[in-house]
Amino acid sequence: MTAGLRLVLPIVCLLAAGAARATWPSVSTELPATGIGANDAAVIVGVTDYAFLPKIPGAADNATDWFRYLVKTRGVPQERVHMLRNIDATAETILEAVDRAASEVQPGGALWFLFIGHGAPAPDHADGLVLGADTQVSEKSLVARGVPQKAILERLEQGRHAQAIVMFDACFSGTTGDGKLQLVPGSQATVPVRRVEVAAGRSSIFSASDQVAGPLPNHDRPAFSY
Repeated sequence: MTAGLRLVLPIVCLLAAGAARATWPSVSTELPATGIGANDAAVIVGVTDYAFLPKIPGAADNATDWFRYLVKTRGVPQERVHMLRNIDATAETILEAVDRAASEVQPGGALWFLFIGHGAPAPDHADGLVLGADTQVSEKSLVARGVPQKAILERLEQGRHAQAIVMFDACFSGTTGDGKLQLVPGSQATVPVRRVEVAAGRSSIFSASDQVAGPLPNHDRPAFSY
């Protein structure tokens, strides 16, 4: 891992609650260009349409807005921003994109990984899985078609970047966004990450272990990544 790396890691189970609002500010417009991302590389994953699991309204839209921000505002070269939406996001393509981005990021730049979709606990409850779009309704498929957070973070460490920014807009409790339904009926839903060991001075972790990922009130967009 590059010396001085700062890993910003929200391991998120976010409860989208609070006072309802009639409208939310648009995040789909271009902001003034900053040009500070010339050395960056990024992977953006947004899955609205799972083949077998419940849909996540607005997940792919949030991913598109992040793409616009990184390319148009931050100035990350478009060829170094790897976008995977809906059926394009599988376990294989996610890991391939992470490896590519880690090899492309330039010294001093930031390496981004943004995931907006379903998560689930690993069978040993020691890690969380981000689920590919082709994950089926079975515990075996969760493991086969999911990617452990640890696998993603280990690959991100291979880059020459000065900073890694990682966002999981997913609930690792194994439930839907409202917390009412299990992704795999009859499975044990539990939040696998309550404490994560990190190197002092190198990482910042933001987490919630007793909440679920959900949409903005009155708006079909995943709240955290919005």
